[in-house]
Amino acid sequence: MTLGLVNAWVGTLNAAIKQHNETFAQFTQRQDEARLALRRHHLADKSQEFQNACDAVSEAKTDVDARTLSYNQLQEQATDLRSRIKEHGQAAEKINRLIEAYLGHKELSIASVEKGYEIHRRGRPIDSSPSEGEKTAIALCYFLSRLEAEGRSIKDRILVVDDPISSLDSRALN
Repeated sequence: MTLGLVNAWVGTLNAAIKQHNETFAQFTQRQDEARLALRRHHLADKSQEFQNACDAVSEAKTDVDARTLSYNQLQEQATDLRSRIKEHGQAAEKINRLIEAYLGHKELSIASVEKGYEIHRRGRPIDSSPSEGEKTAIALCYFLSRLEAEGRSIKDRILVVDDPISSLDSRALN
């Protein structure tokens, strides 16, 4: 009977050892499966957040493309305006003669510069805004200089001007 009991215990011990060896042999595989399950869980948990981020990136790219297109259009417009200003820069001398005749002095003048015109007083750029009368004089003289632009004849035009001297001082009026 003792021998039978020892055999039963040895059988139980061998079964436990066999189960342990099988579990040990599968340990790495079970670890990999557990890691994969954790990754899948985290991916599923963060998938909506990831999708939202992808959507935000897509919207940002669309916005950047639209703004880039708008920027390029504005750059083209600026280039066009600069070239048009350069064309008009040739009229600065004519405008200055008209301003001198209109105001009766050479104190105020227009100078053509790289990016347009500058208003000068006594040959130097002015620091403050011109007076209302000076603004009117400059605008009217510019307008008059454009009447003969592009080969048009001033003789073939009818021009109606409503009180162009209303904002002039008494010296310029005379």
